[in-house]
Amino acid sequence: MREHPIIFTAESVRAIQADRKTQTRRLIKMTERARAGIARIKAPPITVCGQARWPDGGPSTWNAFCRWQPGDHLWIKETWLLSSRDGLECSVGYAARLPAGKTLEDTDGGLDIRTAPDHKLEPDPYRWRSPLFMPRWASRVTLEVVSVRAERLHDISVADIQAEGIALPVDVVGCPPGMGHPLVQVLDNPYKPGTKLTTWTEDDYWRSAFACAWDKINKRRSPWSRNDYVWRTEFRRLA
Repeated sequence: MREHPIIFTAESVRAIQADRKTQTRRLIKMTERARAGIARIKAPPITVCGQARWPDGGPSTWNAFCRWQPGDHLWIKETWLLSSRDGLECSVGYAARLPAGKTLEDTDGGLDIRTAPDHKLEPDPYRWRSPLFMPRWASRVTLEVVSVRAERLHDISVADIQAEGIALPVDVVGCPPGMGHPLVQVLDNPYKPGTKLTTWTEDDYWRSAFACAWDKINKRRSPWSRNDYVWRTEFRRLA
């Protein structure tokens, strides 16, 4: 068993703690492609006698090259602040714990006492720190990897979208095709840009919601429209 850091947004951390999010998808990086010898990772398979053949063995052979494997632990890095320090004891706040539109001053009990073995960070109760710089001792949520596999981004199912923690407004669930909803901004929507809602089904709304959530984080390096290969990681929360 190995431990790996993983960054999540405040919204995702809340979904994980509520057990609404049990999956995440991460772009397969160039270094992982190089280790796996995947020279044509973005290329479609070659059809031979009606069957798909991959020049490098296909996605099922790539899984061993993901940096985490089933049984490994992922410790979450999130937006945080170091409020105060008394010897080895540090008061740490987490942005995911704050209600929408609230600040640390508006809440009570928003700090955890964590033991820091050795660090030189100066406390600042008014400064949120990037999750990039969260040390292991400040992390409060640990996950265990259940499964991992390579797949195309667009291969995600509605069940997996729900496992990603995506939620739709109640009045969208079960609505007939073509009803439309303010959730979907048609002109800017990455799922079916420029299309009319007259033929949309509930599945389309789910996929559209995930596409928007994906592009909100990954649009610059891996937009939904590119349909890159990703690591589909399923996990369970340990703490």
